[in-house]
Amino acid sequence: MKSQPTSNPTEFHPMNHRLSWHIVKEHFQDQWIELADYRWDWEAPYPTWVVVGDHADDRGKLLSMISRRNQQTLEVDRDSKSENQPVILFVGATHAVSGQLLSRSR
Repeated sequence: MKSQPTSNPTEFHPMNHRLSWHIVKEHFQDQWIELADYRWDWEAPYPTWVVVGDHADDRGKLLSMISRRNQQTLEVDRDSKSENQPVILFVGATHAVSGQLLSRSR
């Protein structure tokens, strides 16, 4: 089941919440996700928890969304509490199989 915007404020929406990898797989199956924040023991195959910044069904779409957001916030310094480098991953059937670090430089 893919994450969809909701009009019901009492319905759980996974964006901007700390999520376990189990919940990420449930809500973002077959999606590229941006990890805005996370805890990851790099010897483990997946993070302990993540905060999803954005997601898309295509890597190029996700990178475009991130680029547009960064351009829009260029003049405004985002108050990021995360000390982690942003990461994008593909959430596949079994585990995250691809990812890359994203530069925070503007």
